Amino acid sequence: MSIVLISDVNFPTINPKGQPVEGPAWGPGDGAFAFESGGNGKFGRVVHIANLNDEGAFLFDGMLRAEPGGGLFLPIDGEGRIGVQLRTRNQTTKSSTEWKADYAAGVIDIAALGRPSWELPRGYGRLDESADETATREAEEETRSKVTRQEFLAWTNDNSALSPHMTFNSWGTVDLSVTPDRDDDPFEPMLTGVEFKDFCELSAMIDDGTLYCDYTLGAIGARLIKALAGAPPVLRAKVAELIAS
Repeated sequence: MSIVLISDVNFPTINPKGQPVEGPAWGPGDGAFAFESGGNGKFGRVVHIANLNDEGAFLFDGMLRAEPGGGLFLPIDGEGRIGVQLRTRNQTTKSSTEWKADYAAGVIDIAALGRPSWELPRGYGRLDESADETATREAEEETRSKVTRQEFLAWTNDNSALSPHMTFNSWGTVDLSVTPDRDDDPFEPMLTGVEFKDFCELSAMIDDGTLYCDYTLGAIGARLIKALAGAPPVLRAKVAELIAS
């Protein structure tokens, strides 16, 4: 399979399933547009791409949001609890029946957006820092505390969505009693402080629809997998039994 800009292919009117395909009317002729967050369009481009098979025939199209890569930090306290923060995201608060009807009609109800979300600290990288530095900075800015331990966890990406870049995931500890020596980001006070939750509390948050962030759930899952990989066989067997039950 190969990937090219839409402008480089003869955009089809019918996809391989025989369904009509809408033309790339949202972007300019080169298949992309730059966007700005501070100036000069340096923070990226939204690129309209086509996925082709080995013979060069069109399979499907999509968008890529070519922004700088980011970093994530998973705070864990001495009791093994996970540190998360409450944010508001752009997801709908409608019921599944309601938003499925919106989806079928091809509309977004702006008035229904703004869903609470428990998440791990994370953010985009700066041009002058490494991925692990991004994870540390974001953790300290957003928790307003000092990172005292940081270890690599995994590189992750939401795969089927819009970003081609990988996110650096790390885990470690923070000292909530120490304020980091950093310039405050004026937007960070909008976030709650970090709150440590045990697995029963995290499960309840999944059930009530406030813990749904892919990056957060993915990082927690990666940490559990790595921790269990080094655990005694009897413990791994017990966890496998719980998963299967």
